[in-house]
Amino acid sequence: MKNSCLQFKGFKIDNVIYQLNNKDLGSDSSRKNEKQRLKLDFEKKITQINETEIKATLVVKIGEKDDNSPLYIEVSAYGIFHFEEDDDLDEATIKAIKEENTIAILFPYVRAFISNLTVGANIPVIVLPIVNVSN
Repeated sequence: MKNSCLQFKGFKIDNVIYQLNNKDLGSDSSRKNEKQRLKLDFEKKITQINETEIKATLVVKIGEKDDNSPLYIEVSAYGIFHFEEDDDLDEATIKAIKEENTIAILFPYVRAFISNLTVGANIPVIVLPIVNVSN
């Protein structure tokens, strides 16, 4: 069996903004029943550190900063990846590995962090859906 050309070296949460506005968040069940949705947005950036190291940054934003939203959460995380080019891979595959797979690996860590943050803040827990953040 051949080893993957992409190796995850680790991640860090490098920025967190948590703003609770004076709006009722409702309970977990009322949000589900009323289909109350908070705006969800993603930003991603891939940086080639050197010939074999990649830094992937994912920013997840929930809600809005204005008073019409019950809260605003912004979490930024980055992961470091080791990438060895493989002659068997074409340019499109290499690009997909660098731009999509790295972000897909980071997302579950950010998702868990946001859930833990909301539990610790004693507000209704926010569990982000499993999404394809590469799109």
